[in-house]
Amino acid sequence: MDSTTRPRDSAIAAPGPEDVQRWLLSELAAITGVSTSQIDPNQSIARYGIDSLMYVELVYKVSKKLGVALPRLSFLPSAAELTAQLLKGGQGREQVPQPSSGQLNREYPLSYAQQSLYYLHQLAPESTAYNIVVAFTVRSGLDASALRQAFQVLSERHPLLRARFSSSSAGITQVIREGARVAFKEWDASNWSAALLNDRLVKEAHRPFNLEKGPVLRVHLYSRSAEHNVLLMIVHHIVSDLWSLAVIMNELGALYTGIRAGQPTALPSLEMQYADYVRWQTETLTSPRGQWLRDYWHRQLSARYLF
Repeated sequence: MDSTTRPRDSAIAAPGPEDVQRWLLSELAAITGVSTSQIDPNQSIARYGIDSLMYVELVYKVSKKLGVALPRLSFLPSAAELTAQLLKGGQGREQVPQPSSGQLNREYPLSYAQQSLYYLHQLAPESTAYNIVVAFTVRSGLDASALRQAFQVLSERHPLLRARFSSSSAGITQVIREGARVAFKEWDASNWSAALLNDRLVKEAHRPFNLEKGPVLRVHLYSRSAEHNVLLMIVHHIVSDLWSLAVIMNELGALYTGIRAGQPTALPSLEMQYADYVRWQTETLTSPRGQWLRDYWHRQLSARYLF
């Protein structure tokens, strides 16, 4: 059966509220391991162990199966609220950040998630708990120069990858370093033993970041032979997460292929930067909606943890 005749198992024909909520509950059950009968549609899905990464998985499934874009939220709603979003066609304009003037912000405040990570970094600057590590072996000819260029273009395209963090009496800000070169190191590992290579990979993956000086992204290429290379990328969680990491890797592949072929890669233009999200988050949480969210979670947590 080819793609033209294969039934679309994800489609819901003329779905009503009950159909959508039933499908959503089954997906939540699959992600959390909690049976659908135990999920209260009117309770926050966080109650059933779903975290932000699981929510990203849910957003992806909804987008793939229903063609609806759920918003990336700073709180986790109930299944009933998500069902209402799906029936309305997903996120509305008022729920997502809007682009500013388009000019690059060289310095701006941290998001609330970044503030918590920066605070934890201050408590334990030697900790590597928030190092995001990607390592893989390339079993074919690798153009190291093209790969370095691809990472440089990627760094220039996404300003957060060139950020450093500054603390003063006025508060904490992230500063985008202009003209910063990507931290890309090449190593001749042709004479290394497998144990030595593994030791170097582990040590580099667990080397802490200096958020005040940067960089927040490190790349190491270990060449075993012309047909055997190991690529190690480490980025701090304060500037990346699972969702953005997938974007970075996809764009890196496209850039590398284009540079190696001597052809420019036309990536989609970026209408917004992280500063727009920070502004939107601040405005949202200081609005009546933000007050409603604070009251909601105060009631939820007070009821759960009141002794």
